[in-house]
Amino acid sequence: MGCELCHRLVRARSDQDPSLIADLDECSAVLCDNQGSRGWCVLILKRHVEHLDELDVACQQRVFGDVARIGAAIRRVFGPVRLNYECLGNQVPHVHWHIIPRHADDPTPRQTVWGWTPGALQGSMTDDARAILITRLRAALEPHEVTVMPKTPFPTPTPTIPTAAPGSLTATRYRWSDLPQDRPMELIARRRVIGEKAMLSYVNLTKGFSVGTHAHENEQIACVLSGRVRFGIGVEGSRERHELIVEGGEVLLLPANVPHSAFAIEDSVVLDVFSPPSAATGIDKR
Repeated sequence: MGCELCHRLVRARSDQDPSLIADLDECSAVLCDNQGSRGWCVLILKRHVEHLDELDVACQQRVFGDVARIGAAIRRVFGPVRLNYECLGNQVPHVHWHIIPRHADDPTPRQTVWGWTPGALQGSMTDDARAILITRLRAALEPHEVTVMPKTPFPTPTPTIPTAAPGSLTATRYRWSDLPQDRPMELIARRRVIGEKAMLSYVNLTKGFSVGTHAHENEQIACVLSGRVRFGIGVEGSRERHELIVEGGEVLLLPANVPHSAFAIEDSVVLDVFSPPSAATGIDKR
């Protein structure tokens, strides 16, 4: 049978564990299957060791550093009342830590979560909500403190973008220049913040950028801050098809499911709002 957590590490390195948050110095961080206390994370030592004291002192210090970094990320995202740090091993003899936020609405604030019913431990969270929570936790880790698993041998399962955790009761401030940037297509660079009800994208388009006609269920508001972007509206070849050139200082409202294309006439900066939020938009599916 082998070790359950060793198998999970193998899945993470093969891009088969969507709960992976990041690869830290000595541990891999994953979102716990149980989300009765939202933001519950597990840190798994990256090699099979059953007892913490079997690690040399320097490794122990790095492990505790990993624990503290994930704890800090959870606090940044949720602002919980308390955090529980638990290194157990009774069921799975592999060094790992449960880092459990205890929120203001905690049903048993003076007791451990292990007395909760299985249903209360598991909670109810959709796959999309889990993905949003994971990307927000990843973004909350300081860039110099975490190495996101590269495609080989450690794949990155989700975009490293800050997102609002479902049910979060705290406000978070961001600086665009501090946020991770991705390039889903040629001639585009993008930074995003994903909330529970909406998503905001700061997009730099290089002259000549083009995305073909597509549609999505999100309502989109494109605020052109500078430059000029030509939008094609409607099904290509249809009588309703027309073009709109949106310049700096202008805004285009695109209702849900309206087919549209975009072409950057010149270098442009666009602030896009999407509601509801989505980790993937039209340009991610090209």
